[in-house]
Amino acid sequence: SIVTTRNRNQQCQAAIKIIIKKDTMHTRRRDEHLRNGLNTEIQLYLIKFIHSHKLHNAEAYSFLKVSSGIHDNFISYFNNGMTPSAAKSYHEVQLTASNEEYDEMEFIKLLANAQVNPTERQVQYVYENWRTTHFGDRSSDSIVNILREKRSGFEKDGGRIEISENPFAIAIVTPIMKRAHCCSFSKNIVFVDSSGSCDQGNSSVTFFFGSSKISGIPLGNIAFDGQLYPSVIMTDDSAAERQALKAAFPSARLLLSAFHICQALWRWLWESKHGIDKADRQSKMLHFRSILFSHNETEALKSMDELCKDINVQFAKHMTLLKNRMQEWAVCYRKHLFIHGHNTNNVIESSIRIFRDVVLERCKAFNAAALVDFIFKVLEDYHKRRLIKFATYKVTKPILHYKSFLEKAKNLKVTKVNDNSYLVTSSSNVGIEYMVQVNNGYEHCECPAGSGGSFCKHICAIHYNGFIIENIPILSTEDRITLGNLAVGNNFDPSFMTPMENIDDATTSMVQKSNELDYSASTTTNLHIVTTENPDPFSSSDQNESDIQNKVTLEIEQLQVNMNRITSLAQNNVNLMVLKNLRQFNKLLGTINTVSDFPEIFFNRLRRGKLIGTQPTSKARRTRKITSGANRIQSGRPSNMENCIKQKKKAKIRCLGTNIANNVPHTKSH
Repeated sequence: SIVTTRNRNQQCQAAIKIIIKKDTMHTRRRDEHLRNGLNTEIQLYLIKFIHSHKLHNAEAYSFLKVSSGIHDNFISYFNNGMTPSAAKSYHEVQLTASNEEYDEMEFIKLLANAQVNPTERQVQYVYENWRTTHFGDRSSDSIVNILREKRSGFEKDGGRIEISENPFAIAIVTPIMKRAHCCSFSKNIVFVDSSGSCDQGNSSVTFFFGSSKISGIPLGNIAFDGQLYPSVIMTDDSAAERQALKAAFPSARLLLSAFHICQALWRWLWESKHGIDKADRQSKMLHFRSILFSHNETEALKSMDELCKDINVQFAKHMTLLKNRMQEWAVCYRKHLFIHGHNTNNVIESSIRIFRDVVLERCKAFNAAALVDFIFKVLEDYHKRRLIKFATYKVTKPILHYKSFLEKAKNLKVTKVNDNSYLVTSSSNVGIEYMVQVNNGYEHCECPAGSGGSFCKHICAIHYNGFIIENIPILSTEDRITLGNLAVGNNFDPSFMTPMENIDDATTSMVQKSNELDYSASTTTNLHIVTTENPDPFSSSDQNESDIQNKVTLEIEQLQVNMNRITSLAQNNVNLMVLKNLRQFNKLLGTINTVSDFPEIFFNRLRRGKLIGTQPTSKARRTRKITSGANRIQSGRPSNMENCIKQKKKAKIRCLGTNIANNVPHTKSH
């Protein structure tokens, strides 16, 4: 038998016996009450209110069944994505807020009443029934049946879902993904990565993301701007994933993430079975990394041949294998690809983190059907809110990104060769010019920084001098309308996305507003050379810098006067106290290595102040974690408590570049 500490059945004899009869000719003849004129169909035959237990106490209230209204409330909580514990906490807060007029005893009775405040077990029971109805069990057949029932609802909302039973797989395209297929960025580069163990059946979710001005946009895997396949796909070095992508998109170019290739090689070098000396690991890694980011194909191949002839046989063989795949990972082979400056798949890595932290809240879903529900509802809602935030002028990151290039670009000379070509001077090498060409409506610069269509200072100089270009991080009015379409479809007014100023070029307006510039665009179609002899729009800024320079010069002169005065005082008063103070003063001045160290020395001085002296025994009795800020003067033998203090273990650094510089192995996070 099952042993339990709670039992509802108390063998109570209290009862109400009710007899229900039809009011017909036969029943009136046989029933005395109906014959005497009691015209009712319900008769109370027995009423016995003698209970074997108490009625109005907390334990009796806890056995009450959940009312239908409260049951429906919890169903709505679960439909909104709450867990059982979150739903119960929220329900209790709602009860508290809606019954503030109750006194303390009435409030205790309210919370004890399971009809209006169910127990944890009752909430869990309601949740399990709701989960079975919406997601089935963990078997493949149950999941497939549930998803087929939900398919019509997904398609009605504008999404699409395809199911394969053998092998079991589900392809998902949400409404935002479907609308993103019609955007131009979807055909250039796609980032692909997978995240495993997302539900209790250890399902793996593979994401497809495109790159836009606001970073990653989810795409799904059906169509890419009418091209049926993307030009470039970037992944990590997962053989199964790359083989599947090659079979699905044979015309697409598969690239390897630069970060993952470096991470894999650094871990390979640290494996003891490969016999690489610790002193040689860093130099070999740095040599390979210089090849990886080299922009010259000839130099990269020459350096790679040197690594393939290394005296370590295993390392040489490994380098030979990597050389055979050089076009997949070397940056020098990506100059003419539409990768928008992306050499790693950080876009998809950050998106997977959002999926785990925001969507799944670091928990596993119940099964694959629940995962689909999370993607169609929670993930879709997250990206909708993110797109709306960028479209409605609430994010200044694109403008700040543009301004970081503007200071370097304002003095560059721009020559328009024709409608699709520009020549821009180099800022560091006199006499060198870089060609910027327009390819499929998108500007590409031949400088190393602009490789692969990345935004650079030369493209910024073209826009600064008044030419209309597409490859800029600033969002134009058309870009914001596109983001609004992605977020909600066509159910919004495009005029709401226009700027406050009544001008034609919204992008120019935002540049002027963020930088206080006022330049005029050239409209000539002939050869146009922009020189820097025009009036400088930053003349007021230069004047402010001149005023600051004069004030700094005066302060430096005053500082020299004070230093001379202090030197004279010290020379006229030679004693031990002066010597001690001079040493402390020189030590303080020696900590200043940068301009930012000026306020730091005053802050630290004020923050430390004078230590409050306490007795050694008083300090020894205190715990390390709880302190009032008082510290005893360190003298005599250390206390026993100080010897037993456990030093907190420092977390390992997860930055690959730092670990290579320190010549230590890279941390594994999964």
